[in-house]
Amino acid sequence: RMWSIHPSQITAIVDAMRAVTFEWIEVAGAKSYRVDVESGGKLVITTSTEATRYTPPPGWIATRVQGGALWRVTALDADSRPIAQSATRRFAFRV
Repeated sequence: RMWSIHPSQITAIVDAMRAVTFEWIEVAGAKSYRVDVESGGKLVITTSTEATRYTPPPGWIATRVQGGALWRVTALDADSRPIAQSATRRFAFRV
């Protein structure tokens, strides 16, 4: 059974030079989470973490994203198989 979070109806606006923190709720049975960020129809960031948040260095995402982007989180089991996926969320940078 897949877990999901319903996407926000608005696009989050974030400061391009500040740190962006992606957060989500814990999924039972998940051993790690994969965070994917897409911009311009391309996957620009994919990373894994055991935590329920991910914060890349300030300004790092802004160098990879053109204007706006989409992000989602996939919960992975001990064998790195997907067990749940969030809905896609949107964000854009204010420069």
